[in-house]
Amino acid sequence: MPEVLPLPIRDLDQRARALDVSESFIVRAPAGSGKTDLLTRRFLRLLTVVNEPEEILAITFTRAATAEMRARILSDLERAARTPEAADEDDRLALARAALAHAERRGWRLLEQPHRLSIETIDSLCLRIAHGQPLLSNLGGQLTPTEQGARLYAQAARRLLSRLGSSHTALNKALTHLLAMRDNNLADCEGLIAGMLAQRDQWLRIFPISHLGDDEEAWEELRYKLEKPFRDEIRRVLQQAHAALAARPLLASELFRLANFALANGYEELSGLAGISALPSASTLSVDHWLAICSMLLTKSDTWRKTVTAAEGFPPGTKNRAFKEAKDAMLKLLQQFSQEQDLLALLCAIRALPRPHYDEQQWSALRHFFTLLRYAVAELRVLFAEQNAVDFPELGIAARHVLQEENRGLDRLLALSGNLRHLLIDEFQDTSRSQHQLVSYLVHAWEQGEGRTCFLVGDPMQSIYMFRQAEVELFYQVEARGIGHDEHGITCEPIQLLTNFRSHAGLTSRWNEIFTAVFGAPSQSAAVPFTESFASEPAPAAQSLHVHPQIIGTSESRPSSEEKQQAQREEAEAVVTAIEHHLPAIRQAELEGREYRVAVLVRARQHLAAIVPLLRRRNIPFRAVELETLAERQELLDLLALTRALLHPMDRIAWLSVLRAPWCGLTLTDLHTLAGRDDRSQRHLPMLELLEQHLPELAPESQARAARAFVILRSALEARYTGPHAASFSQWIERTWRSLGGPQCLDAAGLENAQVYFALLDGIAPDGIAVFTSEFDEQLNHLFALPDPTVSERAGVQLMTIHKSKGLGFDVVLVPGLDRKPTGDRGSLIVSLQRNAPGGEEEVLLAPIGTRGDDRHATYAWIQRQRDQRAAEERKRLFYVACTRARRELHLFGTATVTKDGLQPGDARSLLACAWPALEAEFIAFAAPASEPAETLLPFPEPSSERRPLEMAANAELQNFAPTLRRLRDLPPIAAMQNVTLTGTYTGAVEDPFARPEGTRRARLVGSIVHTLLEDLSRGASPEIIRPRTQRLLREAALAGRALESALDEVISAVHASLADPDSAWLLGQREGAESETSWTSWNGTGAEVALHTLRADRVFLAGETPGSEGSHITWIVDYKMSAPAGEPIEDFLARQRALYAPQLETYAEMLEQVRGRKLEICFGLYFPRIPRLEWWAPAAE
Repeated sequence: MPEVLPLPIRDLDQRARALDVSESFIVRAPAGSGKTDLLTRRFLRLLTVVNEPEEILAITFTRAATAEMRARILSDLERAARTPEAADEDDRLALARAALAHAERRGWRLLEQPHRLSIETIDSLCLRIAHGQPLLSNLGGQLTPTEQGARLYAQAARRLLSRLGSSHTALNKALTHLLAMRDNNLADCEGLIAGMLAQRDQWLRIFPISHLGDDEEAWEELRYKLEKPFRDEIRRVLQQAHAALAARPLLASELFRLANFALANGYEELSGLAGISALPSASTLSVDHWLAICSMLLTKSDTWRKTVTAAEGFPPGTKNRAFKEAKDAMLKLLQQFSQEQDLLALLCAIRALPRPHYDEQQWSALRHFFTLLRYAVAELRVLFAEQNAVDFPELGIAARHVLQEENRGLDRLLALSGNLRHLLIDEFQDTSRSQHQLVSYLVHAWEQGEGRTCFLVGDPMQSIYMFRQAEVELFYQVEARGIGHDEHGITCEPIQLLTNFRSHAGLTSRWNEIFTAVFGAPSQSAAVPFTESFASEPAPAAQSLHVHPQIIGTSESRPSSEEKQQAQREEAEAVVTAIEHHLPAIRQAELEGREYRVAVLVRARQHLAAIVPLLRRRNIPFRAVELETLAERQELLDLLALTRALLHPMDRIAWLSVLRAPWCGLTLTDLHTLAGRDDRSQRHLPMLELLEQHLPELAPESQARAARAFVILRSALEARYTGPHAASFSQWIERTWRSLGGPQCLDAAGLENAQVYFALLDGIAPDGIAVFTSEFDEQLNHLFALPDPTVSERAGVQLMTIHKSKGLGFDVVLVPGLDRKPTGDRGSLIVSLQRNAPGGEEEVLLAPIGTRGDDRHATYAWIQRQRDQRAAEERKRLFYVACTRARRELHLFGTATVTKDGLQPGDARSLLACAWPALEAEFIAFAAPASEPAETLLPFPEPSSERRPLEMAANAELQNFAPTLRRLRDLPPIAAMQNVTLTGTYTGAVEDPFARPEGTRRARLVGSIVHTLLEDLSRGASPEIIRPRTQRLLREAALAGRALESALDEVISAVHASLADPDSAWLLGQREGAESETSWTSWNGTGAEVALHTLRADRVFLAGETPGSEGSHITWIVDYKMSAPAGEPIEDFLARQRALYAPQLETYAEMLEQVRGRKLEICFGLYFPRIPRLEWWAPAAE
């Protein structure tokens, strides 16, 4: 095979220019162009010239991007430190070597003190600024950032609504007004207020919510200011229309001549044009004049008229020559205007113009809403103080307030920013106006030419975060005018990258064709021009981009809902078939330890509804990244039922769900029997009593299952408030679940999800009442099911949204559901739009929501249309992001609809609609007769003529459906149950035989996570999972900021120390029959004091007689301990720990021998990851 040579890199000079650290740049970096590589190279180059590393600040928008940038820089520095200099070394290593040499001369010790590299998220920066100036930021104390702000917003909204009827007149009037507008629907009002609080970092700086009281003059001045943007918009559009018509003087003259003719013949809608014979000045023509012109030239559906009738002032000319000439002239004029698409757009814009003034109803609503929002923000801040929490928007608000106050003195601002001299920002296209203002404040005190630089990197074609108020126009604004304020702005030289290092030329060449058509010519400020990119890797021989079209409907009728659902099922089949085509490549990559990832990217998680079940039926493992909420998972539904049943003896639905769950597995007939059949006299009896009463009526197998569950549940209820774990609601539920056999019913992903649920219960008081609150439901709905831990992140199938995939690359990308539309957004209490006027100044357009059922007032609707136009532009960019994740292959799936007007892409808000200019030909070719074969399909095997099981199931009648019963097989007796725990449910004199030091919650959490990671590693997990898995587990435990970083360092340090220890490697080695976190349950006590008691060992395996030796005749029982010596000799510490835990390990051995039914040769061990050290011994001979 001939050698494949790389293609030339077209932008080497631009990349070299970007490393000039004396200049500021703004870089356009298309998908796959290596922007992170360029950023880190710039950072390394800066390290060679600065006096201190803190003079450089790199800002990212996600923790993942921060971690990646820091890891790359440290990896380069470490590589430079451990490898000798070579003449032919790459330039990146040379940069790192120079940076390291400079660091050594300056005494920085970067490899020992990596925290001196200032690389952080913008939220982390805001937190640092706000906490550094607590008085200016108005954030007292060390409030903990939370990502679960929705619960707080709703709570603040409820508190505000509860003040209805209070003595505060203005607030009471405002609440009354809102409720009257929304038909007294409290839930609707709560949602509207909470939605505004979630976005307050954008509107607090522009909404006039300061107290104006009864100062009517001030209110009128404010009204004039808020209405000015509408008047300016009307004037701009009318001037543009006038200029367009003035450029066609002959058409304009004919237009007015014929308008007067039509008016004279009864077309009264043109009365405003009476007496006008030529185009007057722009100031003379009002909106009414232009609306009359629109009525004359346009249909009601905003298209050019094709004909006119007597109703439009042009009677038939059969008997009147003048009428005929006038009508012919009008038809000719319409024909001439039909070529003027720019003028058509302007006339349509005139018809849709907002009103120049608020009507009194709107203005009254705005005044009341401003009052509501002022008090809503105050309520939210009280909640922050009460709960010692703060959301990220509040951190941004506080940081901007600090910088704004310091902006009053440039010297003070420079002091606040420390010795910052070089600012690097990643993903700059995703900045919001608030974030842009923050950055402007940071550089406000800088002077051009004093050696301070900005390096801003982004790609306007990937700006897809409008829902977070990202505005792509800001990128172009900085390109044109620099960043900062007035004369203190920093001018940035534009740089355009062109080379794509991610994808090969077979993909990039097609993308250049597709997105040139999709993006088109920019028509508004939010539109982005498409820039071509060129691959560094040549195209392969095989086709790389595949379109999988489907066609539904006919020209006579719309497709039915059944036809649409069938199309979705067939599309899911095609997606899974494409995935199966790549399974051998995935398996080969796993064997070779390399990367091969297949990604299914969707616009919304509900678009995977037909794909996920099919993947599971085909036994194709996959990782779903934040797609499935825990509340939707069956294991969580079962756990929630168990929780509610234990708390409420009369919650019959919960009890029946517990008995139906796999750990018991009763049939529907069994449940009907236990519930008393249809005996109404038993409807008031608790289920536990009914269970005991009707147990003998069940079949033998069902009776055994129900009896076992009855014993466990009754014991759990009796022991709820006794024993050493009575104060932990979470442990009580978990131990009951384990005793029932819950873990045995789940796969690895299910077990992970169960642990997330128990972590959520950790915050519940022992009485458990909080489980029945809406706040608990909200918390549960905001938790996502964890990805399947058995599926590698490097090789396998991944499912995620397009937004989550941004910044990632995959070997194969499949994008199904192009024709599907997203769920609609609910209306906002105040719809707003911030934009730059043609002169560059910022203008704000506001309109209040209308009454319930009539939400779309003309002004509100006009602002929403402007936002919809921006959303339409963003859809193009979203499609671009989805496609450009692919390295080798791209598959696009969509369904077009046949209508009377031809083949259509469906909903205008779908990705297929925005891609239609490029993909229409593919769909038309597919819809053509069989004699005209399309060339867009993969060469997969032809489908069988026999009906597939999926199709048969999909078409089955509902009455034939029977729910599947899932349950444990071969249920062992309770006394012999293994891997079942119920440590907290024994009673009376049965005491816990072992002392277990509890420590702080943080200490227990760190220990638990270290145990979890060591367990995963013992089962063959890759060490690469350590950091991301630890971060996720800590965040799930509600740790953030410094607390998270500190715990993360402690966990990773302990685990890495273990990995480097030969004894640990021996302990964690893969052995047949080895078990981690194994546990045994037996009855303990006598008589009335008998109870279930469980013991759990961290590691049990067979090996030789000493650590490191192999064999199979010695059973080793090892526990992990996170304690460490505190000032005492290590040997004394180990001896004390051995004395403390030896009885526990000996009891483990006794129970293990009972389970296995024979005497065992045993060695004991305590492993301390933090030291690291293995303390081991053999029991004394009897």
